[in-house]
Amino acid sequence: MGLASSQARMLLLVGRKSDLEYRGQMINQRRMNIAWQTERVAKEYTDKMSNMKLEVKSVNADGITTNQVIKSSFLHASNMAAVYIEKNADGTYKEVLPTAAEGSSFDNSARIKALYDAGLIKFVEYSLSGGTPVYGNEVNVTTSPKFNYTYDTSDDATASAKYEFESARLQTQDKQLEIELKNVDTQHNAVQTEIDAVKKVIEKNIESSFKTFG
Repeated sequence: MGLASSQARMLLLVGRKSDLEYRGQMINQRRMNIAWQTERVAKEYTDKMSNMKLEVKSVNADGITTNQVIKSSFLHASNMAAVYIEKNADGTYKEVLPTAAEGSSFDNSARIKALYDAGLIKFVEYSLSGGTPVYGNEVNVTTSPKFNYTYDTSDDATASAKYEFESARLQTQDKQLEIELKNVDTQHNAVQTEIDAVKKVIEKNIESSFKTFG
């Protein structure tokens, strides 16, 4: 192989090497994205498995106490009510009893828990005086025997199925990319080996072509 052809071959090999390095970087970036997705899927699964629900103890017509997912009707049966906590312009807070329309929104147990967890409502005791509710002390859900704060397992099966499906899908994608990256590495090593060989040929050509007589 002459000097010119060796240099041309070297240019091709260097270009091939750069292309392989770029492909390797893109594959690693895709694997990084999969790692982020895997982390997100795991977090969603953990959140679903550890989410809590707020229940209130309700006495039925037979006098049996049961834990019910919290709704306004159960609250009233236990002589409790939910009130809004609104922030005033000066930074202080005021309690606002829900209107009839707003009160109906408390029949959404998820909304009740979200409002409570966000500190936007609280629970207070009340009694009826001539048909008019009289509101009293605040009830602490963590200490009051009228409440039950427990894990919500209603969505665990769905969360587990989704987690297993998504994890398997991401693992398959990552494995395919891992194999592809190994192939790229193998080609890169082969190209590097050939580059080293061509370098030696070029060095010998230069030595034999431009060596001065001693």
